Parts: sequence; C-alpha cells; structure tokens
Amino acid sequence: MQTGDIAAWRELLARFERALDDPEEIIDVEEIVTPPGPVPEEIHEQMRSIISRQRVLVDQTALALASTARELQALRKIPETRGDSPAFLDLEG
Repeated sequence: MQTGDIAAWRELLARFERALDDPEEIIDVEEIVTPPGPVPEEIHEQMRSIISRQRVLVDQTALALASTARELQALRKIPETRGDSPAFLDLEG
C-alpha cells in the first residue's frame, strides 16, 4: 500500500468524523471518492469507531423522527377553534 493511499483514506475518514461532530457539515454522497485499493489495516479501528458513531446517530435520528410523528399526530387531533373560544389540549390522555 502506498503512503498516498493511506493519506487519502485518512482524509476520507476525517471528513466522516467532521460530519459526525458538526451537524452543519453535510457530506454529499455524490462527492465521495473512495481511495484506490483496500482499506489499510492501520485504520480499521478508526473505521469501526466511525461506523459505531454513525449507528448511534441513526438510532437517535429514528427516535427523534418517531417523537416528531407522535407530536404531529397529537396536533392534528386539536379541533379548529373560532377566534375567541378557548382551546384545551389533554397531554396525558
């Protein structure tokens, strides 16, 4: 494996880590260029760590999405009111 290949893999992993650390950092999958050759053994552990962090983020995102869906469903149950009539929402029932 050439040194340039290892450097290219490390840079790719650094991009993934930046995206995990900063929600504003978006990676366009169309722009990802996989370095040539197999993944160097020296970075296998770093890759496993990134994959683990990505899985946690995916799980958190799924939970947030489900929570938002429940909140939207509750909001849709609120009847429309007319101007000055009071509205109450039972959050427990």
